[in-house]
Amino acid sequence: MVNFTVQAESAPSTLPSTGFQHGRVTALPKQPAAKAYAETEMLLEIPKLDVSMPIVGVPQSDSGWDVTWLNNSAGYLVGSAFPTWAGNTVITAHVWDVHNQPGIFSDLKTLGYGDQVQIQAWGQTYTYEVRESKLVTTKNVNAVLQSSDYDWLTLVTCEFYNPFTGDYLFRRAVRAVLVSVK
Repeated sequence: MVNFTVQAESAPSTLPSTGFQHGRVTALPKQPAAKAYAETEMLLEIPKLDVSMPIVGVPQSDSGWDVTWLNNSAGYLVGSAFPTWAGNTVITAHVWDVHNQPGIFSDLKTLGYGDQVQIQAWGQTYTYEVRESKLVTTKNVNAVLQSSDYDWLTLVTCEFYNPFTGDYLFRRAVRAVLVSVK
């Protein structure tokens, strides 16, 4: 008889912070090698927002995902489904950047039912349509990382900046389902 133990990877307790403090420019230290993002050959495009950005892989640590150095990239949260594969892929980007300017996801809250989000990968265009946009608390990780048998894309960014604490009170989660691959 053989005894063994299966350990599941622990889920983070909070969603990543994707916004910097308003009213000031933030100087970032050099990104540590342990927190380096994985390059991909994929682009995230949101036609309604007129944005196109590379997708990088953000590694998960015991404390969650550190998206500090995303700049003008979108970060695929490792631990969610790989982009374009069945399951729920979670991608995040900054709502407010280090230069004290609106980030590339600053208008994410304007997306509504039927708006399109695309991933360009491997010579194909994966088109997703928005089905839901909602606010979630920073601790409601399950609302964002929910599993799925189908190919879903969840876009996440910060919302409701609190100038007294320098934090964002909520996260915006926009869910879209795959409707075509061409």
